[in-house]
Amino acid sequence: MSHMKHSKIHQSVVNAIYNYMFNMCAIICIFFVLE
Repeated sequence: MSHMKHSKIHQSVVNAIYNYMFNMCAIICIFFVLE
């Protein structure tokens, strides 16, 4: 039970990191396009 909970927390952390990376890449791409 606790293992499943830990796995769920880990998954949410991974998703947050991917979202952050994706947002940063999108912002950088937009910045270069507008430059």
